[in-house]
Parts: sequence; C-alpha cells; structure tokens
Amino acid sequence: MGTISVLGHGEAKFTPDTTRVIVQVSQTYVAYDHAFNAGVSNANKLKDIVAAIGFDRDIVKTSTFEINKNLERERVARDDYKWVHRGYTIKQIFTIDLEMGNPNLSTLLSHIGKEIDGVENELSFVLGDIEGARLKL
Repeated sequence: MGTISVLGHGEAKFTPDTTRVIVQVSQTYVAYDHAFNAGVSNANKLKDIVAAIGFDRDIVKTSTFEINKNLERERVARDDYKWVHRGYTIKQIFTIDLEMGNPNLSTLLSHIGKEIDGVENELSFVLGDIEGARLKL
C-alpha cells in the first residue's frame, strides 16, 4: 500500500462557550503575616461569594499567590541612599469559568467588587470544550 500526503493550510473557527472571569487582587500590608492572612481571607471570601450566588465553591481556581517585600531607596545625604522596607504586597490571581451567557455574571462581578479590596476583574471568552472542538474537525 502507498501513502497519501496532503499539504496545505486550513482554518477552523469555533464559537466560545465559556466566560472566564480573571480576578486580580493586589494589597499591601506592613507585616508579612498580615499579608498572608489577607490572601487566605481573599480566597475564602471569593469562594463564599460564588457559593452565595449558587455556584460550587470549587469553580474558583488560584493561579497566582505571591507575597513580595517592598523596598524603596531613600536619600539620607547628598549622594547617599539606603533601602527602606515599606511593607509586603500580596498578588493573587483567581480564575472562574462560567458557561457563556450565565445570567449571574453581573451579580458575581458586583459582589466581588464590593467585598474584596484592591480587586481588578478581566473577562475573556474562551472555548472550554477543546476536545469536543477537535472531534468536530
């Protein structure tokens, strides 16, 4: 038997089926343990918010959790500087995937904004069922 080879270029387009909410939190604290405890509290608050709206708490996924020491250079004399500790900044990124067109999306965003300080939200529309899309090709 022979082999058939096909060369060329193809394109496939699919309609997104998932709304991805990316929740970014940035907060600064004087002490490391306060920053760490705030991070744990933020994760629990977010899970409580999604549960109160009727979602499973497990839809909240943590993709980033870091605490960094803030240092700034401070002038002490004409040509002399020293590093000064200005606290700890916690950075967290959570993702929440909802099915496209979920009627509770605006309620979720509203509660997140009201209940968690230092939050910024991003929305993206993605193909959640990648395997199903491959089978359609």
